[in-house]
Amino acid sequence: MILFKPVRSKAVEEAIKIIAVRGNLVKAKDRWKSELLFEAARKTGNKEIVEILLIAWELHVDGFHEMKLTSNRLFEVKDKIRRILNYV
Repeated sequence: MILFKPVRSKAVEEAIKIIAVRGNLVKAKDRWKSELLFEAARKTGNKEIVEILLIAWELHVDGFHEMKLTSNRLFEVKDKIRRILNYV
């Protein structure tokens, strides 16, 4: 088991926010709740962005909250997480 740094999944969330704001996809009121992030990802119309957010969410929950993320799973998804930067 590895300790996951939540910074990576947070970076994905911030990238989704940038994409959403630039594309005027959703309106955040006071806070960006998870539902709003997923709605913004879906509204991009890009399945890869939705997949990346789902992976980031998995990393956040399993790696930070539940502490059950394995190094094998992190290795499987690391390239997908890096790809979000291509969209920002």
